Amino acid sequence: MRCLVDDHMADSLTIEQVQETLNTYRWLNRFHAHKRVVVNIPSATFRVIDRQGNTLLSSRVVVGKRDTPTPLFTASIRSLVTYPYWNVPRSIMVKDLLPQIRKNPTVMLETMKLQVINANGEVVDPKAINWSTPKQYLGLPPCRLS
Repeated sequence: MRCLVDDHMADSLTIEQVQETLNTYRWLNRFHAHKRVVVNIPSATFRVIDRQGNTLLSSRVVVGKRDTPTPLFTASIRSLVTYPYWNVPRSIMVKDLLPQIRKNPTVMLETMKLQVINANGEVVDPKAINWSTPKQYLGLPPCRLS
């Protein structure tokens, strides 16, 4: 195990972690912008930072899992839409959310701030859906964040 250990640090860093961090800084400094958007995947946070390093806006974000990782990229952003509707991907809906929603649909959808939207883009009342029929799940319209 190749580690860099500082006498003043309780933790040690691997050379690969240091290389990854330096590479991140290289990409952050590639664009000469007055503001930067940084998504910290491990902490699932989003920040808008000015040139002095002050955080102007911060928020939680949804990130991938180890088997479905969030892609890494750097880009110049000309505009940003905040709080857009987000369609939950079917794989996430079926594997991760439906088991929780099925227990108490109305409360869980409200807690997760989700809506069920039909093919016409209309909100469907969760009480109108038969959540106990497993085959119906695969035919559900997309859920969206409200």
